[in-house]
Amino acid sequence: MSNASFDMSGRAALVTGAASGLGFAMAQSMAENGAAVCLADVDAAGLESAGDKLAQVSNMIDTQVVDVRDPQLSSRLFRGLHRLRAGSMRYSQTPA
Repeated sequence: MSNASFDMSGRAALVTGAASGLGFAMAQSMAENGAAVCLADVDAAGLESAGDKLAQVSNMIDTQVVDVRDPQLSSRLFRGLHRLRAGSMRYSQTPA
């Protein structure tokens, strides 16, 4: 459900813990309001399901199976977010 006071068109968001719960709810709200969203979580199966659900709302979704406590893996998140912002990526799933 889009909310005019929460317009995120042209913006990109990185959401950790996005496979379920509050992380998924925040990612969903941002996607519904026009943001390109990069979802990150350690739960590969949950993240795949979350990505599939949000791909029905927006084609500007990226998923990254990553533990944000690992600095080398975390840098991958920002590369994915940059590609989303540049518009060069549509829905994709990146394996662990």
